[in-house]
Amino acid sequence: MDLQYFPPRRDLQGYVRAYYQFSTSAGVAQPLCAELGNIRIILSGGGRIFLPGAEGRPISTAFLLGPTMGAYRIVMEAKTRVFGIGIRPRGWGALLGVNASELVDNVYDLTAIAGRIAHCAIEEVGNAADMPTMAAAADRFFAGLLERRRRHFSPYPEGLEQWLLNPNDPCTSINSSMLWMYPGAKRIEYPSKSSALRQSFYNVNTVHYGRPITSEPARH
Repeated sequence: MDLQYFPPRRDLQGYVRAYYQFSTSAGVAQPLCAELGNIRIILSGGGRIFLPGAEGRPISTAFLLGPTMGAYRIVMEAKTRVFGIGIRPRGWGALLGVNASELVDNVYDLTAIAGRIAHCAIEEVGNAADMPTMAAAADRFFAGLLERRRRHFSPYPEGLEQWLLNPNDPCTSINSSMLWMYPGAKRIEYPSKSSALRQSFYNVNTVHYGRPITSEPARH
């Protein structure tokens, strides 16, 4: 058996732990401990995966393995090669738009989760001649997923989050486009960061949901 690791691109390391390639010349049954979750692309060969409390399932092509709550086992055929990707907790939503808790102890087709962009990535990784080229293809895949997610509406922009949580930034003014979600707005001065945060929640709910947030409990 052979196992190689390769780091993801620096700007992706908050979402992806590592890339790895596993290969075996003979059939092997590999016991594994509980994991945070992985993407695995089968480059050649195949096998079966035995998740906690479940029967064996065949594995082929590319699949997403959700977090496992206990030890599990993979049985691989001779001459199997696998390119794997470890996903960090932050990566589930940011990259794939899924809640990790809903994928526990289960296997999913990667293309069903990530869509058409995954087909190109699988082909690029499969055609790569070495580990650095595979890693570069995976980097492009995840950068594309991040860009796709950023194009969708987010009621709590990352820029606002970074500003609010940065203790070294005393600035209490903020571009109103970060609060109202459209460009070309002006700078607004607030007495404190907490005031800006309160106003951001008010604006998001008023503009997008037609109502402000109040401190009163909902009446049914």
